[in-house]
Amino acid sequence: MTNSSEYDQLDDLDRMILTELSLDGRMSLTALAKKLGISKTPCSVRVGRLVSEGVIVGFRAVLDPIEYARTLENLPSIHARPKGAIILASLDGDYVGCVMYQEMAPKLAEVKRLFVAESGRGHGVGHILLTEMFRHMKNDGYERTQFSSARFLTHARDLYEKVGFEEIPLPQDIPDELAETVYFMEKALNVTQNQSSTLTDNAVWDGIFGKRN
Repeated sequence: MTNSSEYDQLDDLDRMILTELSLDGRMSLTALAKKLGISKTPCSVRVGRLVSEGVIVGFRAVLDPIEYARTLENLPSIHARPKGAIILASLDGDYVGCVMYQEMAPKLAEVKRLFVAESGRGHGVGHILLTEMFRHMKNDGYERTQFSSARFLTHARDLYEKVGFEEIPLPQDIPDELAETVYFMEKALNVTQNQSSTLTDNAVWDGIFGKRN
């Protein structure tokens, strides 16, 4: 966390960047540079330095509580079997992580909502979740899987690269304001359907969302 003396060492341009990003954390580098009256390259360098020095510790979105609650309520149908799933990880009897997937196109699955709680970090939970997810994707007939993420989430990217994901070009229809802040990755699953899937609705939903009636 930045204390007052550290903040005093920032110059006027740094403070302007912090002010603009605190108002709109999703602002693209192009839009930010235009607001500041500088070119994109020095703007990118400045933001990168503020992140690396710990002045900027994250980028947050303002949630609509009603829409957020509706999304949570609809997760069972969004990731329903047999084309999707939610996989949970537990540690010492407590749930510490999850990952979800759904059909993006024929033979193509989309990874969604990989999350590991603080209590589960340092145990390889993220890697285990992804490995188990790949197994179920293969059994579901998927040949490839994709995901998108924010570029500032560098630790997540490191994990995805370790399990075989590679960056792919951005979709042509992605909005300009997002093109500079997100990336897409893909992994071939090398399908071998020699196992029957044991992933059922009850296995997915028991524990976190309660048993389905």
